[in-house]
Amino acid sequence: MKEINESRKIGNHQFRRKAAKSFREMVREEWGQWEECDIFSQRMRPPESIRQAFKNNRYLVFTTLVHNDFGGPMTRLMIRRHDESGKVTWADKQRIKNELCGEETTAIEFYPSETELFDEANIYHLLVLPDTLAKRLYFQSIPRVDLR
Repeated sequence: MKEINESRKIGNHQFRRKAAKSFREMVREEWGQWEECDIFSQRMRPPESIRQAFKNNRYLVFTTLVHNDFGGPMTRLMIRRHDESGKVTWADKQRIKNELCGEETTAIEFYPSETELFDEANIYHLLVLPDTLAKRLYFQSIPRVDLR
């Protein structure tokens, strides 16, 4: 009854906008627990390279294993919001990486070349590096200073 009275006071259009904003704020605040999804029971069969999928109240994350010659396999995280807005903050990407792969892992964000770009799903790609590669990249990027 309170909602009906409020909608009469401010008008239906404004009431709907206010309710939608309230829902967005609620979703923004509620992160939720990660749970593994059964991606192979969906209508669309995912590519064979996808190993697992996880979801919480905001995100769906697919994982694949990327083989390379640089120090061991990397985990690729493909991050997508449920509302498909494409707005994924750096802090959320860091939190996803920490919660799914560990706080002491290092990841880089991956941007494909234009010829390999497929941008129809608002998916962000993180590559979680093997420890040996992460340390090599980090220490090679620090300028060496002779303190003698």
